[in-house]
Amino acid sequence: MKIIIRIYGIIIIFMIILVYNLYLFKASIIANELDKAMRIAIEQTQDMMKEVIYQRNNNIPADLNNEEYEQYFSECFNSLIKDSSIYDLRIKADAKYGILTIEAKTNNIFVKKRKLTNIVDIKLEKTRDIEEQIKINYYDDAHQDNVVFQKEFISPKTITKLNIYAISYMNSDESHYYDCSPTVEIYLDDVLFKTFDHVRKREMRTITFPEGTKVKKILIMTRALDWDYYDRTQFLIVGSSKICFISKESTYQIYNRYISNKDSLEAKSLWQKEEYQKVLKAHLE
Repeated sequence: MKIIIRIYGIIIIFMIILVYNLYLFKASIIANELDKAMRIAIEQTQDMMKEVIYQRNNNIPADLNNEEYEQYFSECFNSLIKDSSIYDLRIKADAKYGILTIEAKTNNIFVKKRKLTNIVDIKLEKTRDIEEQIKINYYDDAHQDNVVFQKEFISPKTITKLNIYAISYMNSDESHYYDCSPTVEIYLDDVLFKTFDHVRKREMRTITFPEGTKVKKILIMTRALDWDYYDRTQFLIVGSSKICFISKESTYQIYNRYISNKDSLEAKSLWQKEEYQKVLKAHLE
C-alpha cells in the first residue's frame, strides 16, 4: 500500500513538474514574441516619425498627432503577434518631440512586464554660413506709388546688406533730364527702416545691417512725385541692385535610440534642451 501511495505521489509530482514546465515553455514563447514584436514595432514607428521630423526641419507640412502616433505603433505591433488578447499595452507618445514609451504585460504570470522608451534624436554635425543674394530690377513711372521689390520668406532670414543702384530722369522731347528726385522707402516687417531721398543719376545707395538682423518681410517702394512741379514723364530705374542674406546650412543626423536615463544623451543631442528634458523626464518616470 505504501508503495502504491509512493508511486502515486511520484506521478503527481511528475505531472506537476510537467505542467509547470509546459507553462514555462509557453511563457518563454510569449516572452520571445513580445520582445520581438515590441522592438520591431518601435523601429517601424520611429522610422515613420523620423521622416515626419525630417519634413518639418525642411519646412514641409507634416501633421501627426499623438493619437495617430500611438495608433501606428498598435497597428505595427498587432501585425506581428498571433493573439492580441494575451497582451496589455500602455502606449504613451508625443508626436511633437518624437518620443515613444511602451509598457507591456501579459496574462501569463511568468512573463515579466516590459517598459521601453525610444526617442527620435537629432545630433548636429556641423553648421556653416551660406551667403545668398536676391537681385532687384525695376523700371516704371515715378509719378506713382509703386512697389520696387517685395518678398516674404517662410521663416526669418538674417539680412546683411542692401545695395540699390537707382537712376531717375524725365523726358523732354528726346532729351533726358536727371533733376527729378523720387523717394525710395525700405520697409522691414512692415516698419519703415530707411528712406532714400533725391534719387538722381547713377547713385548707389547701400545699407549695411547690424550683425544678426533678421527679417521675414521686405518691401521697397517709390513714392509719387509732385505732378505740379514735375509735369514731364518721369521714370525710376533700379538695376544691378541686390539684397544679401546669410543663412545657416546645418548638417545633422536623425536617428532613433532607446533610453533609460538622461545621462546617456550625447552632448549635441536635441534632447539636452530644457523643454525636451521635461518631456523625457515625464516618460522615464
